[in-house]
Amino acid sequence: MGEDKSSAAKTILVADDDPAITTSLTSYLKSLGYHALAASDGEEAMKIIEESRPDLVILDIAMPKASGIVVMHRVRAHADLSLRETPVIMLTAKSDARHEAYSEEAGASAFVAKPVALTELADKIRELL
Repeated sequence: MGEDKSSAAKTILVADDDPAITTSLTSYLKSLGYHALAASDGEEAMKIIEESRPDLVILDIAMPKASGIVVMHRVRAHADLSLRETPVIMLTAKSDARHEAYSEEAGASAFVAKPVALTELADKIRELL
């Protein structure tokens, strides 16, 4: 039965406070065959992560209610081991070494600067899944 799970469409959560980004990324992910969910702030993202258990999370660093870094720390400290191991791609408009370092320290699997190159994002997703 493990083969059935691997062949099923993977679920990806896109968490960003910019509705244009969540709409474009979720549409793009759906066009690639993924099941895409969206969150507009860190608290909503954490709730969806705990309830839906996505296969991968794309998190913006700068979000209201809880930053992507805070959400990352919560995910990596979660009691559920399978949740702690969820791959996370951090997004940020600030493509400097400091934000990349914060993302890595928090346990991010990858880092992508905005504006997002969709082919680069798709490659990172395939690599992580």
